[in-house]
Amino acid sequence: ASGVRCTACLAGYFRAANGTGGCEKCADGEYSLEAAAACIACEAGKYSTTNLTACQSCGLHATVIAGGLMLSDCKCDAGFTAAGTQNDTGGTACRACAAGTFRNRNMSLSCEACGAGTFSSMLGATACQECAANTYLEIQNGTACKDCPIGGVSPPRSRNATDCRCWGGYYLPASGVRCTACLAGYFRAANS
Repeated sequence: ASGVRCTACLAGYFRAANGTGGCEKCADGEYSLEAAAACIACEAGKYSTTNLTACQSCGLHATVIAGGLMLSDCKCDAGFTAAGTQNDTGGTACRACAAGTFRNRNMSLSCEACGAGTFSSMLGATACQECAANTYLEIQNGTACKDCPIGGVSPPRSRNATDCRCWGGYYLPASGVRCTACLAGYFRAANS
């Protein structure tokens, strides 16, 4: 007997080959259990700093690519933003984008305004919706489109009330509330 006494590597360390020598630390983004021959990369959505026995979750509505190294590698999911919500762990707390805004990918920094002719009516939108035919929206950050005056028509994604037109034989009076039939002896071409 040679008198060599082997000791298992602690969690967070590994030894890849038989023989003498010490254990090596797992790299950031990896973890191991006790007596490991190799470290395991964190799966997508989790991160690890050295000497951990398991990977940590990024938190609600956040993710990180596989092998995430630290909490700051976590990014908010589409539809959520970290802007102005720094938490006390050095990472970020994700909150839903407000109605009228959207965020369509994990790497963008903040929520963007829906443009005129588009809207989002819910929190956490990943895209804006187009205003339907016969509706319009003149402002950015809109949460709902406005109907054209009664009897009025407009194409989808209309950005202005002036995009609303009356059917042929009707006109829109100054009140702008409803399309009105032309008087006897007068005419108006369709959608003019």
